[in-house]
Amino acid sequence: MSTVLPPRVLEDIARGAPLDPGAVLAPLRATAFSERASANAELAQALSAAGRAGEAEPFAERALVLSGFSERVLPLYVEIQKALGRIDRVCAAYRRAGMKLADAGRTEEAIGLFSLSHLAFVHAGQGDRYEYDFEIQRAIEVLARAHRPAQEPERAPRGEGAIRLAYLVFGAIHRGSVLVKLLCNFAKYHDRARFDVRFYVPESPRTPRHAPHSEELRTNIALLEAHGARVEAASAASELECWLETDRRIREFGADILVTTALLAHYSHFFIAAMRPARAIVGLGLGPPEQYAAPGLDWVVCATRHPLMDMPCDASVVEFETSPPDRDAIRLAQRSAFDVSEGAPLIVVAGRAQKFLDRNYWAALSQILTENPNAYLLALGLAEEPSFLGEVLAPEVRSRFRRIGWTADYLPLLANADAVIDTYPSGGGFVLTDAMALGIPVVTFRNDYLRPFDQTEWSPGEEFVGVEGLVVPRGDFGKLCRVLGRLIADPEHRREMGRRCRADLLANRSDPGRMVRRHEEIYEAVAKNTAGRKIEPSLARAPVQSSPLERLRRWMSGRPA
Repeated sequence: MSTVLPPRVLEDIARGAPLDPGAVLAPLRATAFSERASANAELAQALSAAGRAGEAEPFAERALVLSGFSERVLPLYVEIQKALGRIDRVCAAYRRAGMKLADAGRTEEAIGLFSLSHLAFVHAGQGDRYEYDFEIQRAIEVLARAHRPAQEPERAPRGEGAIRLAYLVFGAIHRGSVLVKLLCNFAKYHDRARFDVRFYVPESPRTPRHAPHSEELRTNIALLEAHGARVEAASAASELECWLETDRRIREFGADILVTTALLAHYSHFFIAAMRPARAIVGLGLGPPEQYAAPGLDWVVCATRHPLMDMPCDASVVEFETSPPDRDAIRLAQRSAFDVSEGAPLIVVAGRAQKFLDRNYWAALSQILTENPNAYLLALGLAEEPSFLGEVLAPEVRSRFRRIGWTADYLPLLANADAVIDTYPSGGGFVLTDAMALGIPVVTFRNDYLRPFDQTEWSPGEEFVGVEGLVVPRGDFGKLCRVLGRLIADPEHRREMGRRCRADLLANRSDPGRMVRRHEEIYEAVAKNTAGRKIEPSLARAPVQSSPLERLRRWMSGRPA
């Protein structure tokens, strides 16, 4: 960046001197808007570097607009807005810059910025907050339409009566991915006589963004293959080529149904779906609609009831089930490894850090430790403490609080727990079912189904912790303390509640084969009702004739609850 401001101005800012209007007005009033853009960017950069983000903001705002949302100015603007906590402006800036790139046909870069816009609150550590942006979706569909092949490739021969399923795998670059763990059940239990199944990974260790995650990529692909999956992973050196390669392979497979696992978690997956490589698209709705589904999907299979209420397309619920861990096969971690006394009651809370950021929740945990001076608290997944924790956690209990960052191999730690408390305000899933399978009592919160679904504030545990007395009213931390107090003080009661949790889990949520069969019923119905449809150019297609889908809705609504 060439300097247009007098060097003295930058030196004064660096030493903390007030900004002198007389020294900067001339370049800020330059005839050429490019010079004004540069002057504003220099001021914003200097003020930001000096820790004066509030002063830097108006200059950054002007520089971004005058530069036409330049890729050179955008990072500076984002840095300043993050420092000020104005994440909504970060979203808007990424969105606008992405639109500019999309208009120029720069597909890969545009989708990268669109994804940063969608994930801005998550990346800023402000919880799992997502919002639909239908303008971005339309822009991506235009990009996808431009990349669609002029004609369909020759379809592979179809097996006798087999429905071709293509799973688009999200999470292959994530360590200990819960989604990959779930997909292993589909790889293992699908009826191969009725379904020809392949799993597509659109990430490649050759691309700059994915290269740092090559180990996770290899591990997750190997895990899927160990469960019987046929995995086709992209191998190109650019992300766009990976997406186009994935699209081409799905078309050559001749997929009847594309199953998306987290359609909007990164917009690259939406781009692939918008290419329409299969006749029908079914989404797995494992969380926020804004992360897992988009209008135009043929069906969404939800794992819990509340997200279904806000899905912008037809949907039904199939509760997730998974093979429970075998406690006898777990090598228990030594408590000395995380400095907890042997024999002391250990309470565990576990999940991604975004899931338990509520101040009142942590105040209740502090109270539990205060009222039970022999108990310890272990937070799994909390690499860094919330900023307020020093004010909330009483000094006298600080010595009995432990935290460990997330690890895929968490079961040896979890198995030490005497009781598990669900995260709050966003509840957990697999951690709770794993604890129940190990015979550990789990305390969770009721869910409020009357409010719009919000990933940052919901408790799905109510749907699968079916033990009376362990589900407390939402936000009733007094009741939480009483329930935990009894579990800590009464070992016999604790063992009995743990036994009931295990029995409930084994009876209702421990048969992944049953879960897959229920999905297969839906896939068969969708395939039947879309069999004669031409593959359309985008998700924003005109709907097919209503009668087949109406029959599908009636068929689904007639199933037992």
